[in-house]
Amino acid sequence: MRLQIFLLLLLVAAPIMPQTVHASPPRDLKLEYNVGTHTLSVKMKHPTIEAREHYIRTITVTVNGGEPQVFHYTFQKLAAEFEATIPLSLNSGDNVVVKATCRLGGSAEAELTIPTADSDSESYGK
Repeated sequence: MRLQIFLLLLLVAAPIMPQTVHASPPRDLKLEYNVGTHTLSVKMKHPTIEAREHYIRTITVTVNGGEPQVFHYTFQKLAAEFEATIPLSLNSGDNVVVKATCRLGGSAEAELTIPTADSDSESYGK
């Protein structure tokens, strides 16, 4: 009898119990800087099944060890990856460090140094 009451309570309570969202940290962070448009493209793998609950919350950009710029996000557009385009003026020799942080935990970091002016390329990345 006790077992039956327990099972009945569990069955009634299950739909109102909080659902677990499995978090995964961002990975494979890729940076590309476009000289012509002065934009930094940030791409990473970050799979999610609930883009309004589990998403990249912040992108932190630090240039040459200076004051970090923090960009906040409230959802993720794509289920498998996250992309952002950030307006940013960089010069040859500048070093940019980008850190992406997941709302539910975990982060990834990447670094990019803009080559010296003797290059003819319109964009730089790694």
